[in-house]
Amino acid sequence: MASPKKTSRRAERIIAFKVLYGLCFSPVTSYESLEESFNSLPDKPEDVRSDFAWQLVLGTWKHQD
Repeated sequence: MASPKKTSRRAERIIAFKVLYGLCFSPVTSYESLEESFNSLPDKPEDVRSDFAWQLVLGTWKHQD
């Protein structure tokens, strides 16, 4: 099984922005639903690791107040 590709920080920021922008229209109230929203991004390649993007989304969501 091939390991996931490492994406550039720029690409991960774009992924994070898309997820966070989507949350403006469909807010989430739990960690699980946030993770589901992140994983269901329509144009996010399945074979791409996006640890940095997830950290950006999670950190922004936690501090949104």
